[in-house]
Amino acid sequence: MEAILKHTSAPGVSGLALFRMMPEFKRDTLQTFVNLADRYGDLVCFRGLWTSFMLTDAQHVEYVLQTNSRNYRKGKNYKEVAAATGNGLFVSEGDVWLRQRRLAQPAFHRQKIASFAKIMTDSCEAMLERWQPLAERGVSVEVDAEMLRLTLGIVGKALFSRDLSVRSRPRESIVRGYSQTHDKPHYVRR
Repeated sequence: MEAILKHTSAPGVSGLALFRMMPEFKRDTLQTFVNLADRYGDLVCFRGLWTSFMLTDAQHVEYVLQTNSRNYRKGKNYKEVAAATGNGLFVSEGDVWLRQRRLAQPAFHRQKIASFAKIMTDSCEAMLERWQPLAERGVSVEVDAEMLRLTLGIVGKALFSRDLSVRSRPRESIVRGYSQTHDKPHYVRR
């Protein structure tokens, strides 16, 4: 694994081919990554203005993020993210990252994660109950906004013991803003 990441000999896309994929990434980012993994395997190299890798094998991810994490640095893009979000767990490195990870680790204990399942189930059931009268009247549901609302509710209850999906102006503006950034909202009609 280390030898592969030291060299850019891993299969993948580069230059003009990578540039030509941008519409595909914009149209369906997740499926594009799945297609690349299907085509190139568990390790995909992206060579553009900088070189980056996509790892899909659990052992490779463990090696980079845990076993040998000190050997891998986050790129300059993370510094830009940190300017907007602060030096949190996602963007920090080294001793700062280790301290933050240790602080967050109890939230991801096996028993704590198991308790999240009830929150997720209850939230999904509540959403479906809210949808039922709409379905009976043939009313469309904007799936993007509903999934964001569901996610905010689950994350809020699991991490902060608060329902962040409750309809209030600031939260609704988040849902609207998210929905407006996508070209085609996804609707479900029963």
